[in-house]
Amino acid sequence: FPVTIGCDHMKAFIQKFFYVVGTYRRYLLSVLFFFTLTSLIDAIGIGLIGPFINIASSPQRLAKYPLAQAIADGLNLPNLDYLIPLLGLTIVVIFLLQFLLYFIAQGYIFNFIAKLKTSLTVRLSQAYLQAPYIFHLTKNSATIGKNIAIETHSFVAQCLSPLYRDWE
Repeated sequence: FPVTIGCDHMKAFIQKFFYVVGTYRRYLLSVLFFFTLTSLIDAIGIGLIGPFINIASSPQRLAKYPLAQAIADGLNLPNLDYLIPLLGLTIVVIFLLQFLLYFIAQGYIFNFIAKLKTSLTVRLSQAYLQAPYIFHLTKNSATIGKNIAIETHSFVAQCLSPLYRDWE
């Protein structure tokens, strides 16, 4: 069945990916956490814009909501109309928080990719150095170094850079 072949192919890819990532796989959970958290905050911020515009265009609607009156009383506001700028400021703070988390996540992902690329280069270099002496007699050392650089860059460009590019 084509679906089974596709699933097997994806499973094999994921297993190979985790093998190559090695000890850095624990960082993937943090990346997933940042993706989820920034998406959640973005959804909350966007979801609050519509109701805020509705309330800002007709401030008398706030009187219908006992929660609005309770918040105004809790903040010692003399009038419900003072709650509107505070709601707007809250939305701005939510978007600033989202931007800050997004910025931190981008730096984290960039560092993760750079560290992994360095680790892969070292691992490949060590594998070439541990190859039998006969192997080194038949290969050009410049070609080996070039191959390490190309393969490492290829893996990062094809498998990990989309993490970084998707958030640009």
